[in-house]
Amino acid sequence: MGNSLKGASWTLLSVFILVKKLTTRRSLSRDTVQRRQFDIAQQLKLSMLAKVNEEESLFALAVDESKDIKDSAQLLIFVRSLSPTFELCEDLLSMETLTTHTRGEDIFLAVKKACIQSSVDLKNLRGICTDGAPAMTANALNHRQFLEILHTSESFAEEIPYHTDVRWLSQGETSRRVLLLRKEIVEFYSMKNKDCPLLNNDFLTSLVFLVDLLMHVNYLNQNLQGKATTVCLMHRKIKDFCDKCRLLKSHLQQGNFYHFPQLTALIDSKEVKPDQIPTVRFSGTLDGLLQEFANRFQDFKKISATIRLVASPHLVETESAPLHLQMELVELKNNEQLVKKFTEESDLLDTWKSAVEYPQLRELARNILVLFGSTYLCEAAFSRMKYLKNKYRTRLVDSNLESGIRLMVSSESPDFASLSANMQEQGSH
Repeated sequence: MGNSLKGASWTLLSVFILVKKLTTRRSLSRDTVQRRQFDIAQQLKLSMLAKVNEEESLFALAVDESKDIKDSAQLLIFVRSLSPTFELCEDLLSMETLTTHTRGEDIFLAVKKACIQSSVDLKNLRGICTDGAPAMTANALNHRQFLEILHTSESFAEEIPYHTDVRWLSQGETSRRVLLLRKEIVEFYSMKNKDCPLLNNDFLTSLVFLVDLLMHVNYLNQNLQGKATTVCLMHRKIKDFCDKCRLLKSHLQQGNFYHFPQLTALIDSKEVKPDQIPTVRFSGTLDGLLQEFANRFQDFKKISATIRLVASPHLVETESAPLHLQMELVELKNNEQLVKKFTEESDLLDTWKSAVEYPQLRELARNILVLFGSTYLCEAAFSRMKYLKNKYRTRLVDSNLESGIRLMVSSESPDFASLSANMQEQGSH
C-alpha cells in the first residue's frame, strides 16, 4: 500500500482511511484515531530528522507566524536540508504556540527550542527566511449587510471572509476585488448614509493605480511559489521586478499607461482625463517601492556575486571569482555538456549534483542552494490550517493540530508496515 501511495499529498481523510484498513474491523474511538494520526506524524518527523541530521548535511529555516481561529499565535518552522550528494529535503520542523508575546525575542527563543528538541546542529544552519503581515478585520454587522447587497444584486463575487489575513501573496487580489465590487460598495455606503471614497476621483485613481501595480507584484509572487524554489531564482526575479519598476516609472513620466490596464480602462471610460493622472506622485510611489525592495533584500546585495557564480558560472569573469575557485571555474567553462545545462537553465540542484569534478564550486553551490527563497511553505500551511482548526473544531489541541499539518504538507511516505506491526489492538468504546 505504501508504494502505491508514495509521493502523494497526505490529507487527514486519507490517513483516517489508511488507519482503518490497518486495524481490526472494530470501531475506533476518537482518541484512538488521534493517536494513530499522531503516530504516523511522528514517524514522518523522525524520517525527516534523519535526513536533516545526516552527517555533513546543511540546512536552512523558513519561519512565519499567524493566528488560528482561536486567536492563538502559531509559529511554523520549515526546514530545508541538502546532503553532500545534493539530496534535498523540505518539511515541517515544528509548530510552536506563542502563548504570551510575538516579539522578535519570543520567536527567536521558540526557534531555538525547536532546534534543540530536534537535535539539529546549528553549526550547519546556513540561513533563516522570515516574513509576516498583520491581519485585516472588519465589523461583523457591516460584513453581513454587505453580503446581503451582493446577494440581492446577484453579484458574481464570492463571500468575502470576515477575518481576512491579507498576506503579501494576496494583497493584489484583495485590492482588485474592491475595484470589481465598486458598484456594490457605493450602494452599501449609500444605505449607511455615508460618503463613499470611491466616488472621489482622486481616491479612485489612486486605487486603480494600486491595483495595476499590485498586478505586477502578484506576477513576481507567483513566480516565487512552490516547493524547492531556490534563492537564485528569487534573486533573478526580484532583479527583473525592480528593472520593470524603473521602466514603469519612465512610462508614467511620458504619459504612457500601456502597462497599467485598469488605469487605461478608467481613462477610456471618460471618468478621468489623462492630464488628471498624478504621474509625479505615482512615480514617487514606484521610487518608494524600489527603496523598500532594496532595504528588504539588502542581504542579496552582499551575496549577489556568489549567487551569480552558482546560477551562471559560465558567464562569470574567471579572475573576478575567489582565487581558490578560479582553476575549477576555468575547467567548468570548458565543459560543454555542463555549460549547456546552465545555458538551458536546467534544474540547478540536478546540474550541480552532477558536477562532481568541481568539488569546491559544488560545495559553494550547496551553501547557496540550501537557502529558502521565500516563506511560501509557511503561508501555504497556514492556508491549510483553517481546514483543521475551524469553527467546528475550535478545541483542537496544539499537538493534534501540528500532527494534522504535518500529514497535509509532508512529502515523506509513512512506513505503514512498521506502524501496523507496532499497533496494539484497541477495544471498541
